[in-house]
Amino acid sequence: MGSGSGEGTAGDGMPVALAAAGAGGAIAVPSGQTVTLQDVIWNEPGPMGLTFRFRFVAPEIAPGGRVDAEMASADMAALCQDFALPRIDPNGPQLR
Repeated sequence: MGSGSGEGTAGDGMPVALAAAGAGGAIAVPSGQTVTLQDVIWNEPGPMGLTFRFRFVAPEIAPGGRVDAEMASADMAALCQDFALPRIDPNGPQLR
């Protein structure tokens, strides 16, 4: 059975677009740090229904890293707007 986008699913049932989302390696963020996609959790309900959790590895936000809280916040906003949201099918379940 396919996802709402008609792209089908990977072997574990994850929509193909999400399974391939991190296949390209580093993801560009405003701070310039090397950020990679760790995984996407999509089959666990959140407090308001269907939830997608994109988890990233961003080593420069660790103690002693060069990315401060303000830069990390800008990176998180960019990952949400430019990476995660475009990969979620707008025709999927909606909040009521």
